[in-house]
Amino acid sequence: VPAMAFTLLPSLRPRDRHAVIRVRVSRKWEFRAGGTDDGSIVHVDLVLVDEKGNSMYAEIPTAEVENKSPLVQEGGIYIMSRFMVSNAKATFMPVPGNYMIEFTFHTIVNPVKDGAVAIPELSYHLTPFSDLEQRAGVYSHFTGVLLHVCFFYSWRSLGCSLPLTERMGCLVSDVIGVLVEVSDAKTVHLTGKPNPTMTRDIVLRDL
Repeated sequence: VPAMAFTLLPSLRPRDRHAVIRVRVSRKWEFRAGGTDDGSIVHVDLVLVDEKGNSMYAEIPTAEVENKSPLVQEGGIYIMSRFMVSNAKATFMPVPGNYMIEFTFHTIVNPVKDGAVAIPELSYHLTPFSDLEQRAGVYSHFTGVLLHVCFFYSWRSLGCSLPLTERMGCLVSDVIGVLVEVSDAKTVHLTGKPNPTMTRDIVLRDL
């Protein structure tokens, strides 16, 4: 497929059934029934990033999880076609946007050879630290935090415990602050994650 044939994510609209995209799977996680680790998979969620750094949420529904989920791995680059573009969900969107991608029985996913194209690994949407309080109790989007000190943390929602990771997660809002205090590490098991993760309680101060 010629490079000019690929559609950038912001250009996608409902009824674009013939669009072809080349994207990186920046994030991948499972949403399970009942919010438990052993519940059945309701859908698999993805954050896709194109070569211009644009991001979009994508979902693999229950009926397609078994066949389609193994085709995509977090961090991989793929050419995707024959998917459905629909209106974005009203709650818990990981990235901003009016539309989302839904995998169907007909969706085609082909891997791109590593190094063949440069696509950003992450997409950031920064929120001023002063606006963080206004997001308390807001369920339309996930909220993330970026600590520009020693570590990168990812955060699913407002709270006091943050999963410790080696790189920043691709979430809808990232907040820059100064790390004032950090607790000892502890192990927890997060919903939708197959393996335990390391967390710390932290205190942030505005820049």
